[in-house]
Amino acid sequence: MLSIDSKFICEASRINRKYGLDSINENITFTLMKKVALSLTLFMFSATAFSQTGFGIKVGGMISTKTVGDLNRNLELTKASYLGGVFYSIPFSEQLGLQLELLNANKGISEPDQFLIREDPQYHNLPVMLQYAITKRFGVEIGPEIGYLLEQKQIFRSGTQPGSPAQKSFDMAVNLGVNYALVEKVFLSLRYNVGIYDTIKPFNEFFPDRLPQEDPFTGNRTLQFSLGYRISQ
Repeated sequence: MLSIDSKFICEASRINRKYGLDSINENITFTLMKKVALSLTLFMFSATAFSQTGFGIKVGGMISTKTVGDLNRNLELTKASYLGGVFYSIPFSEQLGLQLELLNANKGISEPDQFLIREDPQYHNLPVMLQYAITKRFGVEIGPEIGYLLEQKQIFRSGTQPGSPAQKSFDMAVNLGVNYALVEKVFLSLRYNVGIYDTIKPFNEFFPDRLPQEDPFTGNRTLQFSLGYRISQ
């Protein structure tokens, strides 16, 4: 199982309340997210002056999981979930362009046969995708993504509880995908999202006698399928 044991959660909560670790980390993360959002906004306005841009919406589903330690471990703990949001396209040429997105995504895992049935971390994600059109209908894309944890909860057999205090508020990933234009303004997108940022705080923040190298890397991973509609282009 991927859940933090009850002893760790209780001790972590006590230390967080004493030293205010969560509020400090969240303030730092929120400040970083504001700077990134401002930079993207300025970039969009500057790009608008030199190119014909487009705005749209996209919705879809995804298979979400979480890797711990070895990348081949725990991939069977998947969860069917959803995503949705808006995007802003900036073409550089007929084949090359940039797409900025703001997506709401429900990540986490599902373990129906265990005491912890499901994790539901809710993220706001900001993907920045470089897109290349191979044909008029088919294209490929690649780019980074940053995310901010809005809220989280864990569904146990005994009921719903707040998420673990060890969960970080920041996330970072790399996206690789393909897209296919059905008609002029409607397209399908398939994207593989690999987390490259450890989303769990080091245990030695809560237990000083624990060595940092004992902490396994914990990252999000999703396979996303979405339908997009270009409102303007």
